[in-house]
Amino acid sequence: MQEKEQDSGRYVRIGTTLYKIVRKPLLSGDSIEVRVPWNYETLRQDHSKDFISQIEKFDGFCSVPDHINYQRCIGTFLNQYEAIAYLPSDGDCPVTMEFLTHLFGEQLEMGLDYLQLLYCLIPK
Repeated sequence: MQEKEQDSGRYVRIGTTLYKIVRKPLLSGDSIEVRVPWNYETLRQDHSKDFISQIEKFDGFCSVPDHINYQRCIGTFLNQYEAIAYLPSDGDCPVTMEFLTHLFGEQLEMGLDYLQLLYCLIPK
């Protein structure tokens, strides 16, 4: 039996709602970070009274995709959009190009332009 993972103690307050940030296991064996609504009374039982004052506070959620200059916080809002874990690098990518050719066929150049726009697009 696996030992219970140590409590990360990561919480955020969005507006008046408290969330605990946890890693949710997936069938694939991976996990994703999710925000679970949490109860203030439970938090007080698990941590000291002073702990609540140390929790990050935001006015709300926003969704601002930006793959080049990602920001977790936009003003007083928490960005729900997640940063991409990988950075593009120079070099050949034959498997990716084969897949994109399969997807876009004769429209490969348009598909590559489209993907580049998606990656670089910065909404303003």
